[in-house]
Amino acid sequence: MQIGVFGSHNISSSPICKKIAYEVGKLIAEGGHVLVTGASRGVSELATKGAREKNGLVVAVSPESSKCSTSNSVCHDNLSVLIRTGMPYKMRNVITIMSCDVCIFISGGYGSLNEFTVAIDQEKPCIIIKKTGGISDVVEEILDRLVKINTPVYFAQTAEEAYLEAVSLGMKYEENAKPSCSR
Repeated sequence: MQIGVFGSHNISSSPICKKIAYEVGKLIAEGGHVLVTGASRGVSELATKGAREKNGLVVAVSPESSKCSTSNSVCHDNLSVLIRTGMPYKMRNVITIMSCDVCIFISGGYGSLNEFTVAIDQEKPCIIIKKTGGISDVVEEILDRLVKINTPVYFAQTAEEAYLEAVSLGMKYEENAKPSCSR
């Protein structure tokens, strides 16, 4: 299963977010799943670190166009696979989300909000880790104010709870997925 982890690139002042991101990545790898990220610093970087320390496979989808790109917000450390799209962040987000079976959100700003809305639109199951700041603390209120959606969205308190819910939802998602072609 391919589990995406998304969130803020700016978590330097949040030890809780750092710990949760690292733990989620580690749990994904220990479970034998693939971690999918946006190749950014912060949440993506720490989830990658946790996954790679357990020899997990990490696929990162970057907005960069070449090896010569020099963006301070992109992180290449510890990646198994780096996909360079050459696309602006919001377009890259669609590719990243579509590469996931299920998505976990930790903290997050406008970029994570964009990823979340793409995930909802594409009916990708989402787990939000509450009390991590950013969109994670307001998305429940936003969902309450909008038209009800078919996409499963769950709220977790810990890295382990988020991981277990992601695996459960991902398995349900795979069971209910319709084949895209028939032979």
